[in-house]
Amino acid sequence: MLDNDLSNAILNKQGELLFTTLAEECTELAQACCKINRQKFYKKDYINVLDNFFEELCDLKINLDLIKQQVMKETGMSSEEYEKNIEIWKEIKQEKLKKIFKTDTIDEYYNHLIKAKYIKENGEPIKCLKCGSTNLKDKGHYHEEYYVVEYDRVCEDCGEVVGHWAYGYWMNF
Repeated sequence: MLDNDLSNAILNKQGELLFTTLAEECTELAQACCKINRQKFYKKDYINVLDNFFEELCDLKINLDLIKQQVMKETGMSSEEYEKNIEIWKEIKQEKLKKIFKTDTIDEYYNHLIKAKYIKENGEPIKCLKCGSTNLKDKGHYHEEYYVVEYDRVCEDCGEVVGHWAYGYWMNF
């Protein structure tokens, strides 16, 4: 996307900061998407905010390309190895998405979560859907008349709320 001289100049100046820059660009792209959603919600034409969306998308792609070069430089990984890893993770992600979005009913989805050991039969979370960790902790207890009536189960590794228990029942996210 960028010529080699410009890429090398950015890599030399940014170095480790590329990962922070990528996080910032992701946030800016999310904000651009929110602007589009806001326009659509208020039934307004969103064409006028598309320039910002495309600019942020371009920034994100540039950062991803630069990070690829940085990872290859630091690890000695070839471009082919890097792309092979990307393809492997695309396939893994596609399989996960199929299991979530190609189920016909919520019951099938819950059955999948039970079989994959993400939740127990009663809906109690035992593994994080986001990172796969089993390091879960109950937090945010709410009491009524000295009894716990609600709390969240949170992944200690990534911070994701994986379930909410209230009045004897689990709700999963």
